[in-house]
Amino acid sequence: MVDVGRVLALGLTLSVVGCSESSEGVVHTGGTAGTGGSGGSGGQAGQGGAGGSAGSGGAGASAPECFPLVSAPIPTFDTGDQLVTEPFVGVRVIHRTTDQPRPLSYQVVQILPDTEGIGFRVTPQNGNDPRETTRQTTRAFLEQESAQLAINAHFFGPFPPVDAYANLSGIAASDGDAYSPFEGIHTFGFNLDPSNQPAVIIQAAGDTTGYATEPAVTLHNTVGAREQIVTAGTNTASWEELHPRTAIGITSSGIIVMVVVDGRQDGISEGMSTPEMAAVLIQDFDVVDAINLDGGGSTTFAVADPSPRLSNTTVNGAERVVGSSLAVFASPCRTAEPGSELFAYEGFDYPHRDWGTDSANKPPGEGLLHLMGGSGWGSAWFESFEASRYNGVALFPADAGTGADARTSPLSFTDTTNATLLTLGGQARTSFGTGSKSIRHIDMSTIDPSMLTAQSTIGANGTTLWISFLAQSFSDAGDGRYAYVALGEHLRLGKVGDTTGNWGVADPVSAATEVGTIPSDDPVFFVAKVDFAAGDEQAAVWLNPPLASEPSSPQVTLTVGDFTFTYVTVEGRYSSDFDEIRLGTSYQAVAPVAP
Repeated sequence: MVDVGRVLALGLTLSVVGCSESSEGVVHTGGTAGTGGSGGSGGQAGQGGAGGSAGSGGAGASAPECFPLVSAPIPTFDTGDQLVTEPFVGVRVIHRTTDQPRPLSYQVVQILPDTEGIGFRVTPQNGNDPRETTRQTTRAFLEQESAQLAINAHFFGPFPPVDAYANLSGIAASDGDAYSPFEGIHTFGFNLDPSNQPAVIIQAAGDTTGYATEPAVTLHNTVGAREQIVTAGTNTASWEELHPRTAIGITSSGIIVMVVVDGRQDGISEGMSTPEMAAVLIQDFDVVDAINLDGGGSTTFAVADPSPRLSNTTVNGAERVVGSSLAVFASPCRTAEPGSELFAYEGFDYPHRDWGTDSANKPPGEGLLHLMGGSGWGSAWFESFEASRYNGVALFPADAGTGADARTSPLSFTDTTNATLLTLGGQARTSFGTGSKSIRHIDMSTIDPSMLTAQSTIGANGTTLWISFLAQSFSDAGDGRYAYVALGEHLRLGKVGDTTGNWGVADPVSAATEVGTIPSDDPVFFVAKVDFAAGDEQAAVWLNPPLASEPSSPQVTLTVGDFTFTYVTVEGRYSSDFDEIRLGTSYQAVAPVAP
């Protein structure tokens, strides 16, 4: 096990979250950038979600190397921060943020094409419908194909669109069906042959068919372009304007590299020229050939972890309905032994991340968005955009706060026998004022099958779930001020918005609420037990129980309407902290004692 404190790795500022043995645990020496996440909802070549890596106190099983370091060393990045994740076998995602030479946020995806489970698909032609393809968002294509990653691809016309259909600019093929030829200035392409071998191609001299290439390849999944930005290791890019960008290339060792650059976001990410993008690909990622794809408002990076979502920030937050996309299929990484009594753990061992305030609802640090630490999860954290603000990550002493917002120390718990709960890293902090909500799916493959319903949700009749966490609100004020951990949308545990502001439990479906006697500005070790049964479920809550053995006589009990769940939420209205979320099948699993 790698030390989950601050680890100097390759002399760079980074966070590594993934399932390779080289990065077991959450390893970081800084970095605040988020990254494209993980998981998969099934598909041609992968199923289920990717768990984050095991941290101290997590489920901690050894896992296969998802992206062996020998294949491509993690590059240094001394002008900003980067977060590195390995969400799938054969896939690495690096998300960088920097203020040099201007504010920038961009993501680079490295793919080992020979890895078992890796597959690709370009948007197919639309048959008898007009033009060549039917336009859709990249996220919709990802969902349609049950893929794990997708980027936008071709330039297309007419633009602006006049209807639902598009002609693609340049060569295109999908699963061996070549349906759009080279044309005009669009004489470059990127091809993945039937065995996934990549190649940057150009139109062959003297070609009269529109489909002859140099080098000669079997067109299988192919995207076209008008600019080759890297040629035999040389920067041949020429588009100097700053825009959001999407590109794809290949390294000297055959690794596929995709890059997505956010842009047109003043002070956050202002875009790149294609020569700048080519320089990054050459210098940091050993790319020898690459093409520039459609950019601007089309630039999109979507992931399924397991719910399809955007991993980049599109222009004005809108998703363009594009002419084509390239989907990637991959097998998820596994990080916990199936059947472990502790099946999900999150210690929030991350660098500081700003949370929403009155002056900044969604600060540039992106809240919990994309973070993948802990173990037993089927997705990264993602933000509910129905909420108006981001949650964040607080560290002590820097984020202790002042005045009414002050917390005296990081969350911890020592019982009356001086046994101390095992804790790790920072802690999540909900927004101040307006509501914030973060969601994370659980990896069902780590759970004893007896706990799962026929629909693969947690809560089979006759089973018992334990959940625990540490919590503290900045104020014990009630009257609609809330902060809780929830099982799906059904059971809320924490400060549940009643008039007292005390810690308690609520069922939002029936509006039933029960609270204890401890005010929510007192730090608390919150433990709940849910007994699932035919019909209503029974929830019992203990506040600051002894750690040595399963407690009796809960302080709070509540009958909850019949439910099952697949994800956990952290939600709040007014600033509150949460840490050490554990879900398991026994009290001992969710109440580990520090050595």
